[in-house]
Amino acid sequence: MTVDFRKIVNSSFWGTLIATLTVVVASKMGILSDLVYITGGRISHSFGFSYFSHLSFLVFYLFLNYLFLRGKSITYFEIIGLFAIDYLVYSTTTNRLSHYLGIFVLLMFVLAIKLNWIKFKSYFFKIFSLYSYSVGLLLSIYIANNYDPGEVIWRNLNHLLSNRLGFQKIAFALYQPQLFGNDIQMVGNYEIEILNRIVTENSFYLDSGFLYSWLGYGILFTILLIILYTSIFYKAYKNKDKAIYIWCMAIFFFSFINNTWVNITYNPLLFMLGGSLLASNVRYEKQ
Repeated sequence: MTVDFRKIVNSSFWGTLIATLTVVVASKMGILSDLVYITGGRISHSFGFSYFSHLSFLVFYLFLNYLFLRGKSITYFEIIGLFAIDYLVYSTTTNRLSHYLGIFVLLMFVLAIKLNWIKFKSYFFKIFSLYSYSVGLLLSIYIANNYDPGEVIWRNLNHLLSNRLGFQKIAFALYQPQLFGNDIQMVGNYEIEILNRIVTENSFYLDSGFLYSWLGYGILFTILLIILYTSIFYKAYKNKDKAIYIWCMAIFFFSFINNTWVNITYNPLLFMLGGSLLASNVRYEKQ
């Protein structure tokens, strides 16, 4: 409660950056294996991590941490560099979610903070901060329960999302929402090429942060998360903290497809509750 949130973000940024670079360098030196995944004709590299999406997720959250720390003082040269890093990571890991959201975050940062064209003052942004996470959960549950592979629109959307909707439908058939959650057993993913040997596994996974929390962590924990994130989101709106508002938006969209909103090792946003909501003596710095 008495620690400046910027210090927490700074600690998370440097800890994550050093750890990530250590793994990538060890992979390039041959100390760690660079697993090669073949998914729908795309070749994805893990660079020492156990799955190809891990590096792209870490880089995405490093972006959020870095943009928050730099604020208005960030230069256009730095922003161009971040765009280049985003494309480089995408071209080698082929992870579309973090790539497109990375572009979205960078563009929002330029338009809202550097150019001050978007001010987040309107009633729409207030409503969005108050209800987006709740609606996101309800919408995710609705889509999972009403997904119909017999309809072309659903089928195309499922294909675009790498069969995630089909797996979400299966998840609700296998597990019922519980107050304290379920032990969700997930296996496999696509084809994995390791040392020129193809390993094909039967797959079932539940990537959506909203749905995994609802079924895995439980109703109580999910409601608590919604309250916490909504509190931070609305606080960012009231304090005109554009960097935090963009951060909350990014996690909201991210949580539809992947479960990273509870990973405080590289997404320390929940730690903001201490400084901004509970301890009045902590400096709250606007962007």
